[in-house]
Amino acid sequence: MRKPGEINSLFAHLYCINMGSIISVELKLSEVRAVSDEFRFETFVDAHSNIFREYLSSVIARLPESNEDYRAIQEQMKAIFQQYPKVLEAVDTETAAELSQQECAALIKVMELRNNLTDIEMQTVYFRGCYDGVGYLKKAGIL
Repeated sequence: MRKPGEINSLFAHLYCINMGSIISVELKLSEVRAVSDEFRFETFVDAHSNIFREYLSSVIARLPESNEDYRAIQEQMKAIFQQYPKVLEAVDTETAAELSQQECAALIKVMELRNNLTDIEMQTVYFRGCYDGVGYLKKAGIL
Protein backbone atom coordinates (compact mmCIF):
# COMPACT_ATOMS: atom_id res chain seq x y z
CA MET A 1 0.00 0.00 0.00
CA ARG A 2 1.27 3.45 -0.88
CA LYS A 3 1.35 6.46 1.25
CA PRO A 4 -0.91 9.35 0.27
CA GLY A 5 2.06 11.44 -0.81
CA GLU A 6 3.26 8.75 -3.18
CA ILE A 7 -0.08 8.52 -4.92
CA ASN A 8 -0.26 12.25 -5.25
CA SER A 9 3.21 12.46 -6.72
CA LEU A 10 2.36 9.67 -9.18
CA PHE A 11 -0.77 11.51 -10.30
CA ALA A 12 1.17 14.76 -10.45
CA HIS A 13 3.73 13.13 -12.72
CA LEU A 14 1.00 11.69 -14.99
CA TYR A 15 -0.76 15.01 -15.02
CA CYS A 16 2.41 16.78 -16.14
CA ILE A 17 2.98 14.23 -18.88
CA ASN A 18 -0.60 14.64 -20.05
CA MET A 19 -0.38 18.42 -19.83
CA GLY A 20 2.78 18.27 -21.95
CA SER A 21 0.90 16.29 -24.58
CA ILE A 22 -2.03 18.66 -24.50
CA ILE A 23 0.27 21.67 -24.88
CA SER A 24 2.11 20.12 -27.82
CA VAL A 25 -1.19 19.20 -29.48
CA GLU A 26 -2.49 22.72 -28.94
CA LEU A 27 0.68 24.12 -30.50
CA LYS A 28 0.26 21.90 -33.55
CA LEU A 29 -3.39 22.89 -33.90
CA SER A 30 -2.47 26.56 -33.64
CA GLU A 31 0.15 26.09 -36.36
CA VAL A 32 -2.46 24.45 -38.59
CA ARG A 33 -4.91 27.27 -37.88
CA ALA A 34 -2.26 29.87 -38.74
CA VAL A 35 -1.53 28.19 -42.07
CA SER A 36 -5.24 27.75 -42.70
CA ASP A 37 -5.90 31.43 -41.97
CA GLU A 38 -3.14 32.47 -44.39
CA PHE A 39 -4.51 30.20 -47.10
CA ARG A 40 -8.07 31.32 -47.70
CA PHE A 41 -9.28 31.15 -51.27
CA GLU A 42 -12.51 30.68 -53.08
CA THR A 43 -12.99 27.59 -55.15
CA PHE A 44 -14.03 28.02 -58.74
CA VAL A 45 -17.53 26.83 -57.84
CA ASP A 46 -17.74 29.37 -54.99
CA ALA A 47 -16.62 32.25 -57.15
CA HIS A 48 -18.48 31.32 -60.33
CA SER A 49 -21.48 29.25 -59.26
CA ASN A 50 -23.67 31.25 -61.63
CA ILE A 51 -21.65 30.06 -64.65
CA PHE A 52 -20.56 26.63 -63.41
CA ARG A 53 -22.81 24.76 -65.85
CA GLU A 54 -21.47 26.93 -68.64
CA TYR A 55 -17.93 26.02 -67.59
CA LEU A 56 -18.76 22.30 -67.61
CA SER A 57 -20.36 22.70 -71.03
CA SER A 58 -17.20 24.32 -72.34
CA VAL A 59 -15.13 21.39 -71.04
CA ILE A 60 -17.46 18.94 -72.76
CA ALA A 61 -17.64 21.02 -75.96
CA ARG A 62 -13.90 20.48 -76.51
CA LEU A 63 -14.26 16.69 -76.42
CA PRO A 64 -14.87 16.14 -80.16
CA GLU A 65 -11.54 17.83 -80.95
CA SER A 66 -9.56 16.25 -78.14
CA ASN A 67 -10.99 12.74 -77.74
CA GLU A 68 -10.90 10.33 -80.66
CA ASP A 69 -13.28 7.82 -79.01
CA TYR A 70 -15.85 10.54 -78.38
CA ARG A 71 -15.63 11.70 -81.98
CA ALA A 72 -15.98 8.11 -83.26
CA ILE A 73 -19.12 7.54 -81.19
CA GLN A 74 -20.64 10.77 -82.52
CA GLU A 75 -19.88 9.60 -86.06
CA GLN A 76 -21.55 6.23 -85.39
CA MET A 77 -24.66 8.03 -84.17
CA LYS A 78 -24.65 10.33 -87.18
CA ALA A 79 -24.44 7.32 -89.52
CA ILE A 80 -27.38 5.65 -87.76
CA PHE A 81 -29.45 8.83 -88.00
CA GLN A 82 -28.68 9.12 -91.72
CA GLN A 83 -29.68 5.51 -92.31
CA TYR A 84 -32.78 5.73 -90.08
CA PRO A 85 -34.25 9.27 -90.12
CA LYS A 86 -37.21 8.16 -87.99
CA VAL A 87 -34.78 7.27 -85.19
CA LEU A 88 -33.39 10.81 -85.23
CA GLU A 89 -36.94 12.16 -85.16
CA ALA A 90 -37.84 9.92 -82.22
CA VAL A 91 -34.73 10.99 -80.30
CA ASP A 92 -34.97 14.71 -81.10
CA THR A 93 -38.67 15.26 -80.67
CA GLU A 94 -39.25 12.67 -77.95
CA THR A 95 -42.69 11.98 -79.35
CA ALA A 96 -44.25 8.65 -80.11
CA ALA A 97 -43.10 7.17 -83.38
CA GLU A 98 -43.88 4.00 -85.23
CA LEU A 99 -40.57 2.26 -85.84
CA SER A 100 -39.72 -0.89 -87.73
CA GLN A 101 -37.78 -3.69 -86.09
CA GLN A 102 -34.53 -2.41 -87.63
CA GLU A 103 -35.29 1.13 -86.50
CA CYS A 104 -35.97 -0.12 -82.96
CA ALA A 105 -32.61 -1.89 -82.96
CA ALA A 106 -30.99 1.31 -84.25
CA LEU A 107 -32.70 3.34 -81.51
CA ILE A 108 -31.36 0.94 -78.87
CA LYS A 109 -27.87 1.29 -80.38
CA VAL A 110 -28.18 5.10 -80.31
CA MET A 111 -29.14 4.97 -76.62
CA GLU A 112 -26.12 2.78 -75.86
CA LEU A 113 -23.89 5.20 -77.75
CA ARG A 114 -25.38 8.15 -75.84
CA ASN A 115 -24.55 6.36 -72.59
CA ASN A 116 -20.98 5.90 -73.82
CA LEU A 117 -20.76 9.62 -74.61
CA THR A 118 -22.07 10.45 -71.13
CA ASP A 119 -19.47 8.14 -69.56
CA ILE A 120 -16.68 9.94 -71.44
CA GLU A 121 -18.12 13.33 -70.48
CA MET A 122 -18.34 12.39 -66.80
CA GLN A 123 -14.81 11.01 -66.83
CA THR A 124 -13.53 14.19 -68.47
CA VAL A 125 -15.24 16.40 -65.89
CA TYR A 126 -13.89 14.20 -63.08
CA PHE A 127 -10.33 14.50 -64.36
CA ARG A 128 -10.78 18.24 -64.89
CA GLY A 129 -11.70 18.46 -61.20
CA CYS A 130 -8.57 16.50 -60.29
CA TYR A 131 -6.51 18.86 -62.46
CA ASP A 132 -8.05 21.88 -60.71
CA GLY A 133 -7.43 20.24 -57.32
CA VAL A 134 -3.73 19.92 -58.10
CA GLY A 135 -3.77 23.57 -59.14
CA TYR A 136 -5.23 24.56 -55.77
CA LEU A 137 -2.59 22.49 -53.94
CA LYS A 138 0.15 24.22 -55.96
CA LYS A 139 -1.40 27.60 -55.17
CA ALA A 140 -1.34 26.67 -51.50
CA GLY A 141 2.33 25.74 -51.75
CA ILE A 142 1.62 22.15 -50.76
CA LEU A 143 2.91 20.74 -54.05
